[in-house]
Amino acid sequence: MRSVFLPPHQCVSAKNFTFAGALRYNHTFDGSSAPRPHPFPASSAATRSLNVKRTESSGAIPLMSNASATTSPPTVPSDPRDAPDVSDPARRNLIIGTAVVGGLAGAAVAWPFLASMAPSERAKAAGAPVEAEIGQLEPGQLMTVEWRGKPVWILRRTPEMLKSLNEDTAQLADPKSLRSEQPPYAQNEARSIKPEYLVAIGICTHLGCSPSEKPAGDPSMGSGWHGGFLCPCHGSRFDLAGRVFANMPAPTNLPVPPYKFVSDSKLLIGEDSKG
Repeated sequence: MRSVFLPPHQCVSAKNFTFAGALRYNHTFDGSSAPRPHPFPASSAATRSLNVKRTESSGAIPLMSNASATTSPPTVPSDPRDAPDVSDPARRNLIIGTAVVGGLAGAAVAWPFLASMAPSERAKAAGAPVEAEIGQLEPGQLMTVEWRGKPVWILRRTPEMLKSLNEDTAQLADPKSLRSEQPPYAQNEARSIKPEYLVAIGICTHLGCSPSEKPAGDPSMGSGWHGGFLCPCHGSRFDLAGRVFANMPAPTNLPVPPYKFVSDSKLLIGEDSKG
């Protein structure tokens, strides 16, 4: 290392130096104004870093080049496996924790909107299948259950009732239920899976009134009545299989909903073997 000492009366400032390739003085030691070359050779290290240090012995300010203060570019290993491991477990855990907290916060904000789009418990119950216990139903008795807000009749027919289904065929509008609504397994004379049980929606196909049960021999129905249902609104008549009589306001037979036997004493209405 080579040093140049300046007298104490001369100050060292940025205007006393010119950095252009090699380092030059604007003021010389002998007082002349002509510029002279710097006494030590120009180098990239000297031009990048200068350290001014005051010596205790002479009080002069030496001008030193500090090559050790220069910053060298980091060495990139040729093999990525030789690179130092710079992973920080604390930082990684912080990122994971932040992501988890952000996800939970987003879910908490979105939950009320998702819940408002879901159907209510009442709506789900209205469209869900309904179980009906028929073990206590006596022959000739009719029970009603609600499915999707509609009355569903379950009639346990007697042998006499089943026999009457063949006697009124000529008087029916659609005896084979070709134009009516029912599952394929109910498109028969009894309109049921088991002939003993009729399952039908108790709503008239004319204007939506609910027919009333009229047993056989009811004087209000006239002679030759074998039992069935009468719509109080416009007088449509249905037999014990829910088939409409001819020349009535109702255009089709009573609908039969999908259903299946869960056991000998239990029905599931609203779902069949194919559902």
